[in-house]
Amino acid sequence: MRILLIEDDRKLNEALCCALRREGYEVDACQDGEEGLYYMETGAADLVLLDRMLPGLSGAELLRQRRQAGDTTPVLMLTAMGTLEDRITGLDLGADDYLVKPFAMEELMARIRSLSRRGAAFHVTSDQLCWEDLTLSESSCQLTGPGGRVHSVPP
Repeated sequence: MRILLIEDDRKLNEALCCALRREGYEVDACQDGEEGLYYMETGAADLVLLDRMLPGLSGAELLRQRRQAGDTTPVLMLTAMGTLEDRITGLDLGADDYLVKPFAMEELMARIRSLSRRGAAFHVTSDQLCWEDLTLSESSCQLTGPGGRVHSVPP
C-alpha cells in the first residue's frame, strides 16, 4: 500500500515516514499544501495522511479541492485541531477519519488498517482509472506506477 504523508512538522514527518516504512508501507512525503495537491493529483496514493494546518494551501482547502474534483482516495486527517466542531468540519470536508495530535502510533496504524480494508483495489475518478499501484490518467495520457511515469500521445 502506498501512503502519501502531507505533514509540515519536519520531525513528525520523518518519524511517521520511518514508522510507516517499518510497517511495510511505501511512503511519499511532503511538507506543504501545494506539493501535497500535486501528489494527490497524480493519483498514486492508496491513502493520504493529511495535516489540516499546512503552509500555503491548507489541508482543509486541499481536501475540499480534491473531493470536488471527484477524488475518492481515503484521507485520514492528522491535526492538533481537536474540538468537536473541528472534527465535524474535517469529516464534513471529506476526511474519512480524523485523528487528533498527539496520538499513539499504534492507534494510527490501526486506523490505517481499517481504512485500507474499506477501499477497493480498483477505483475510478473523473479522469483516472486506478488499479492497485497503477494510475492511468486520460487527460494527461500518462500511466503512473511505482517505477515512475510513462507519457503517451493520444491517437
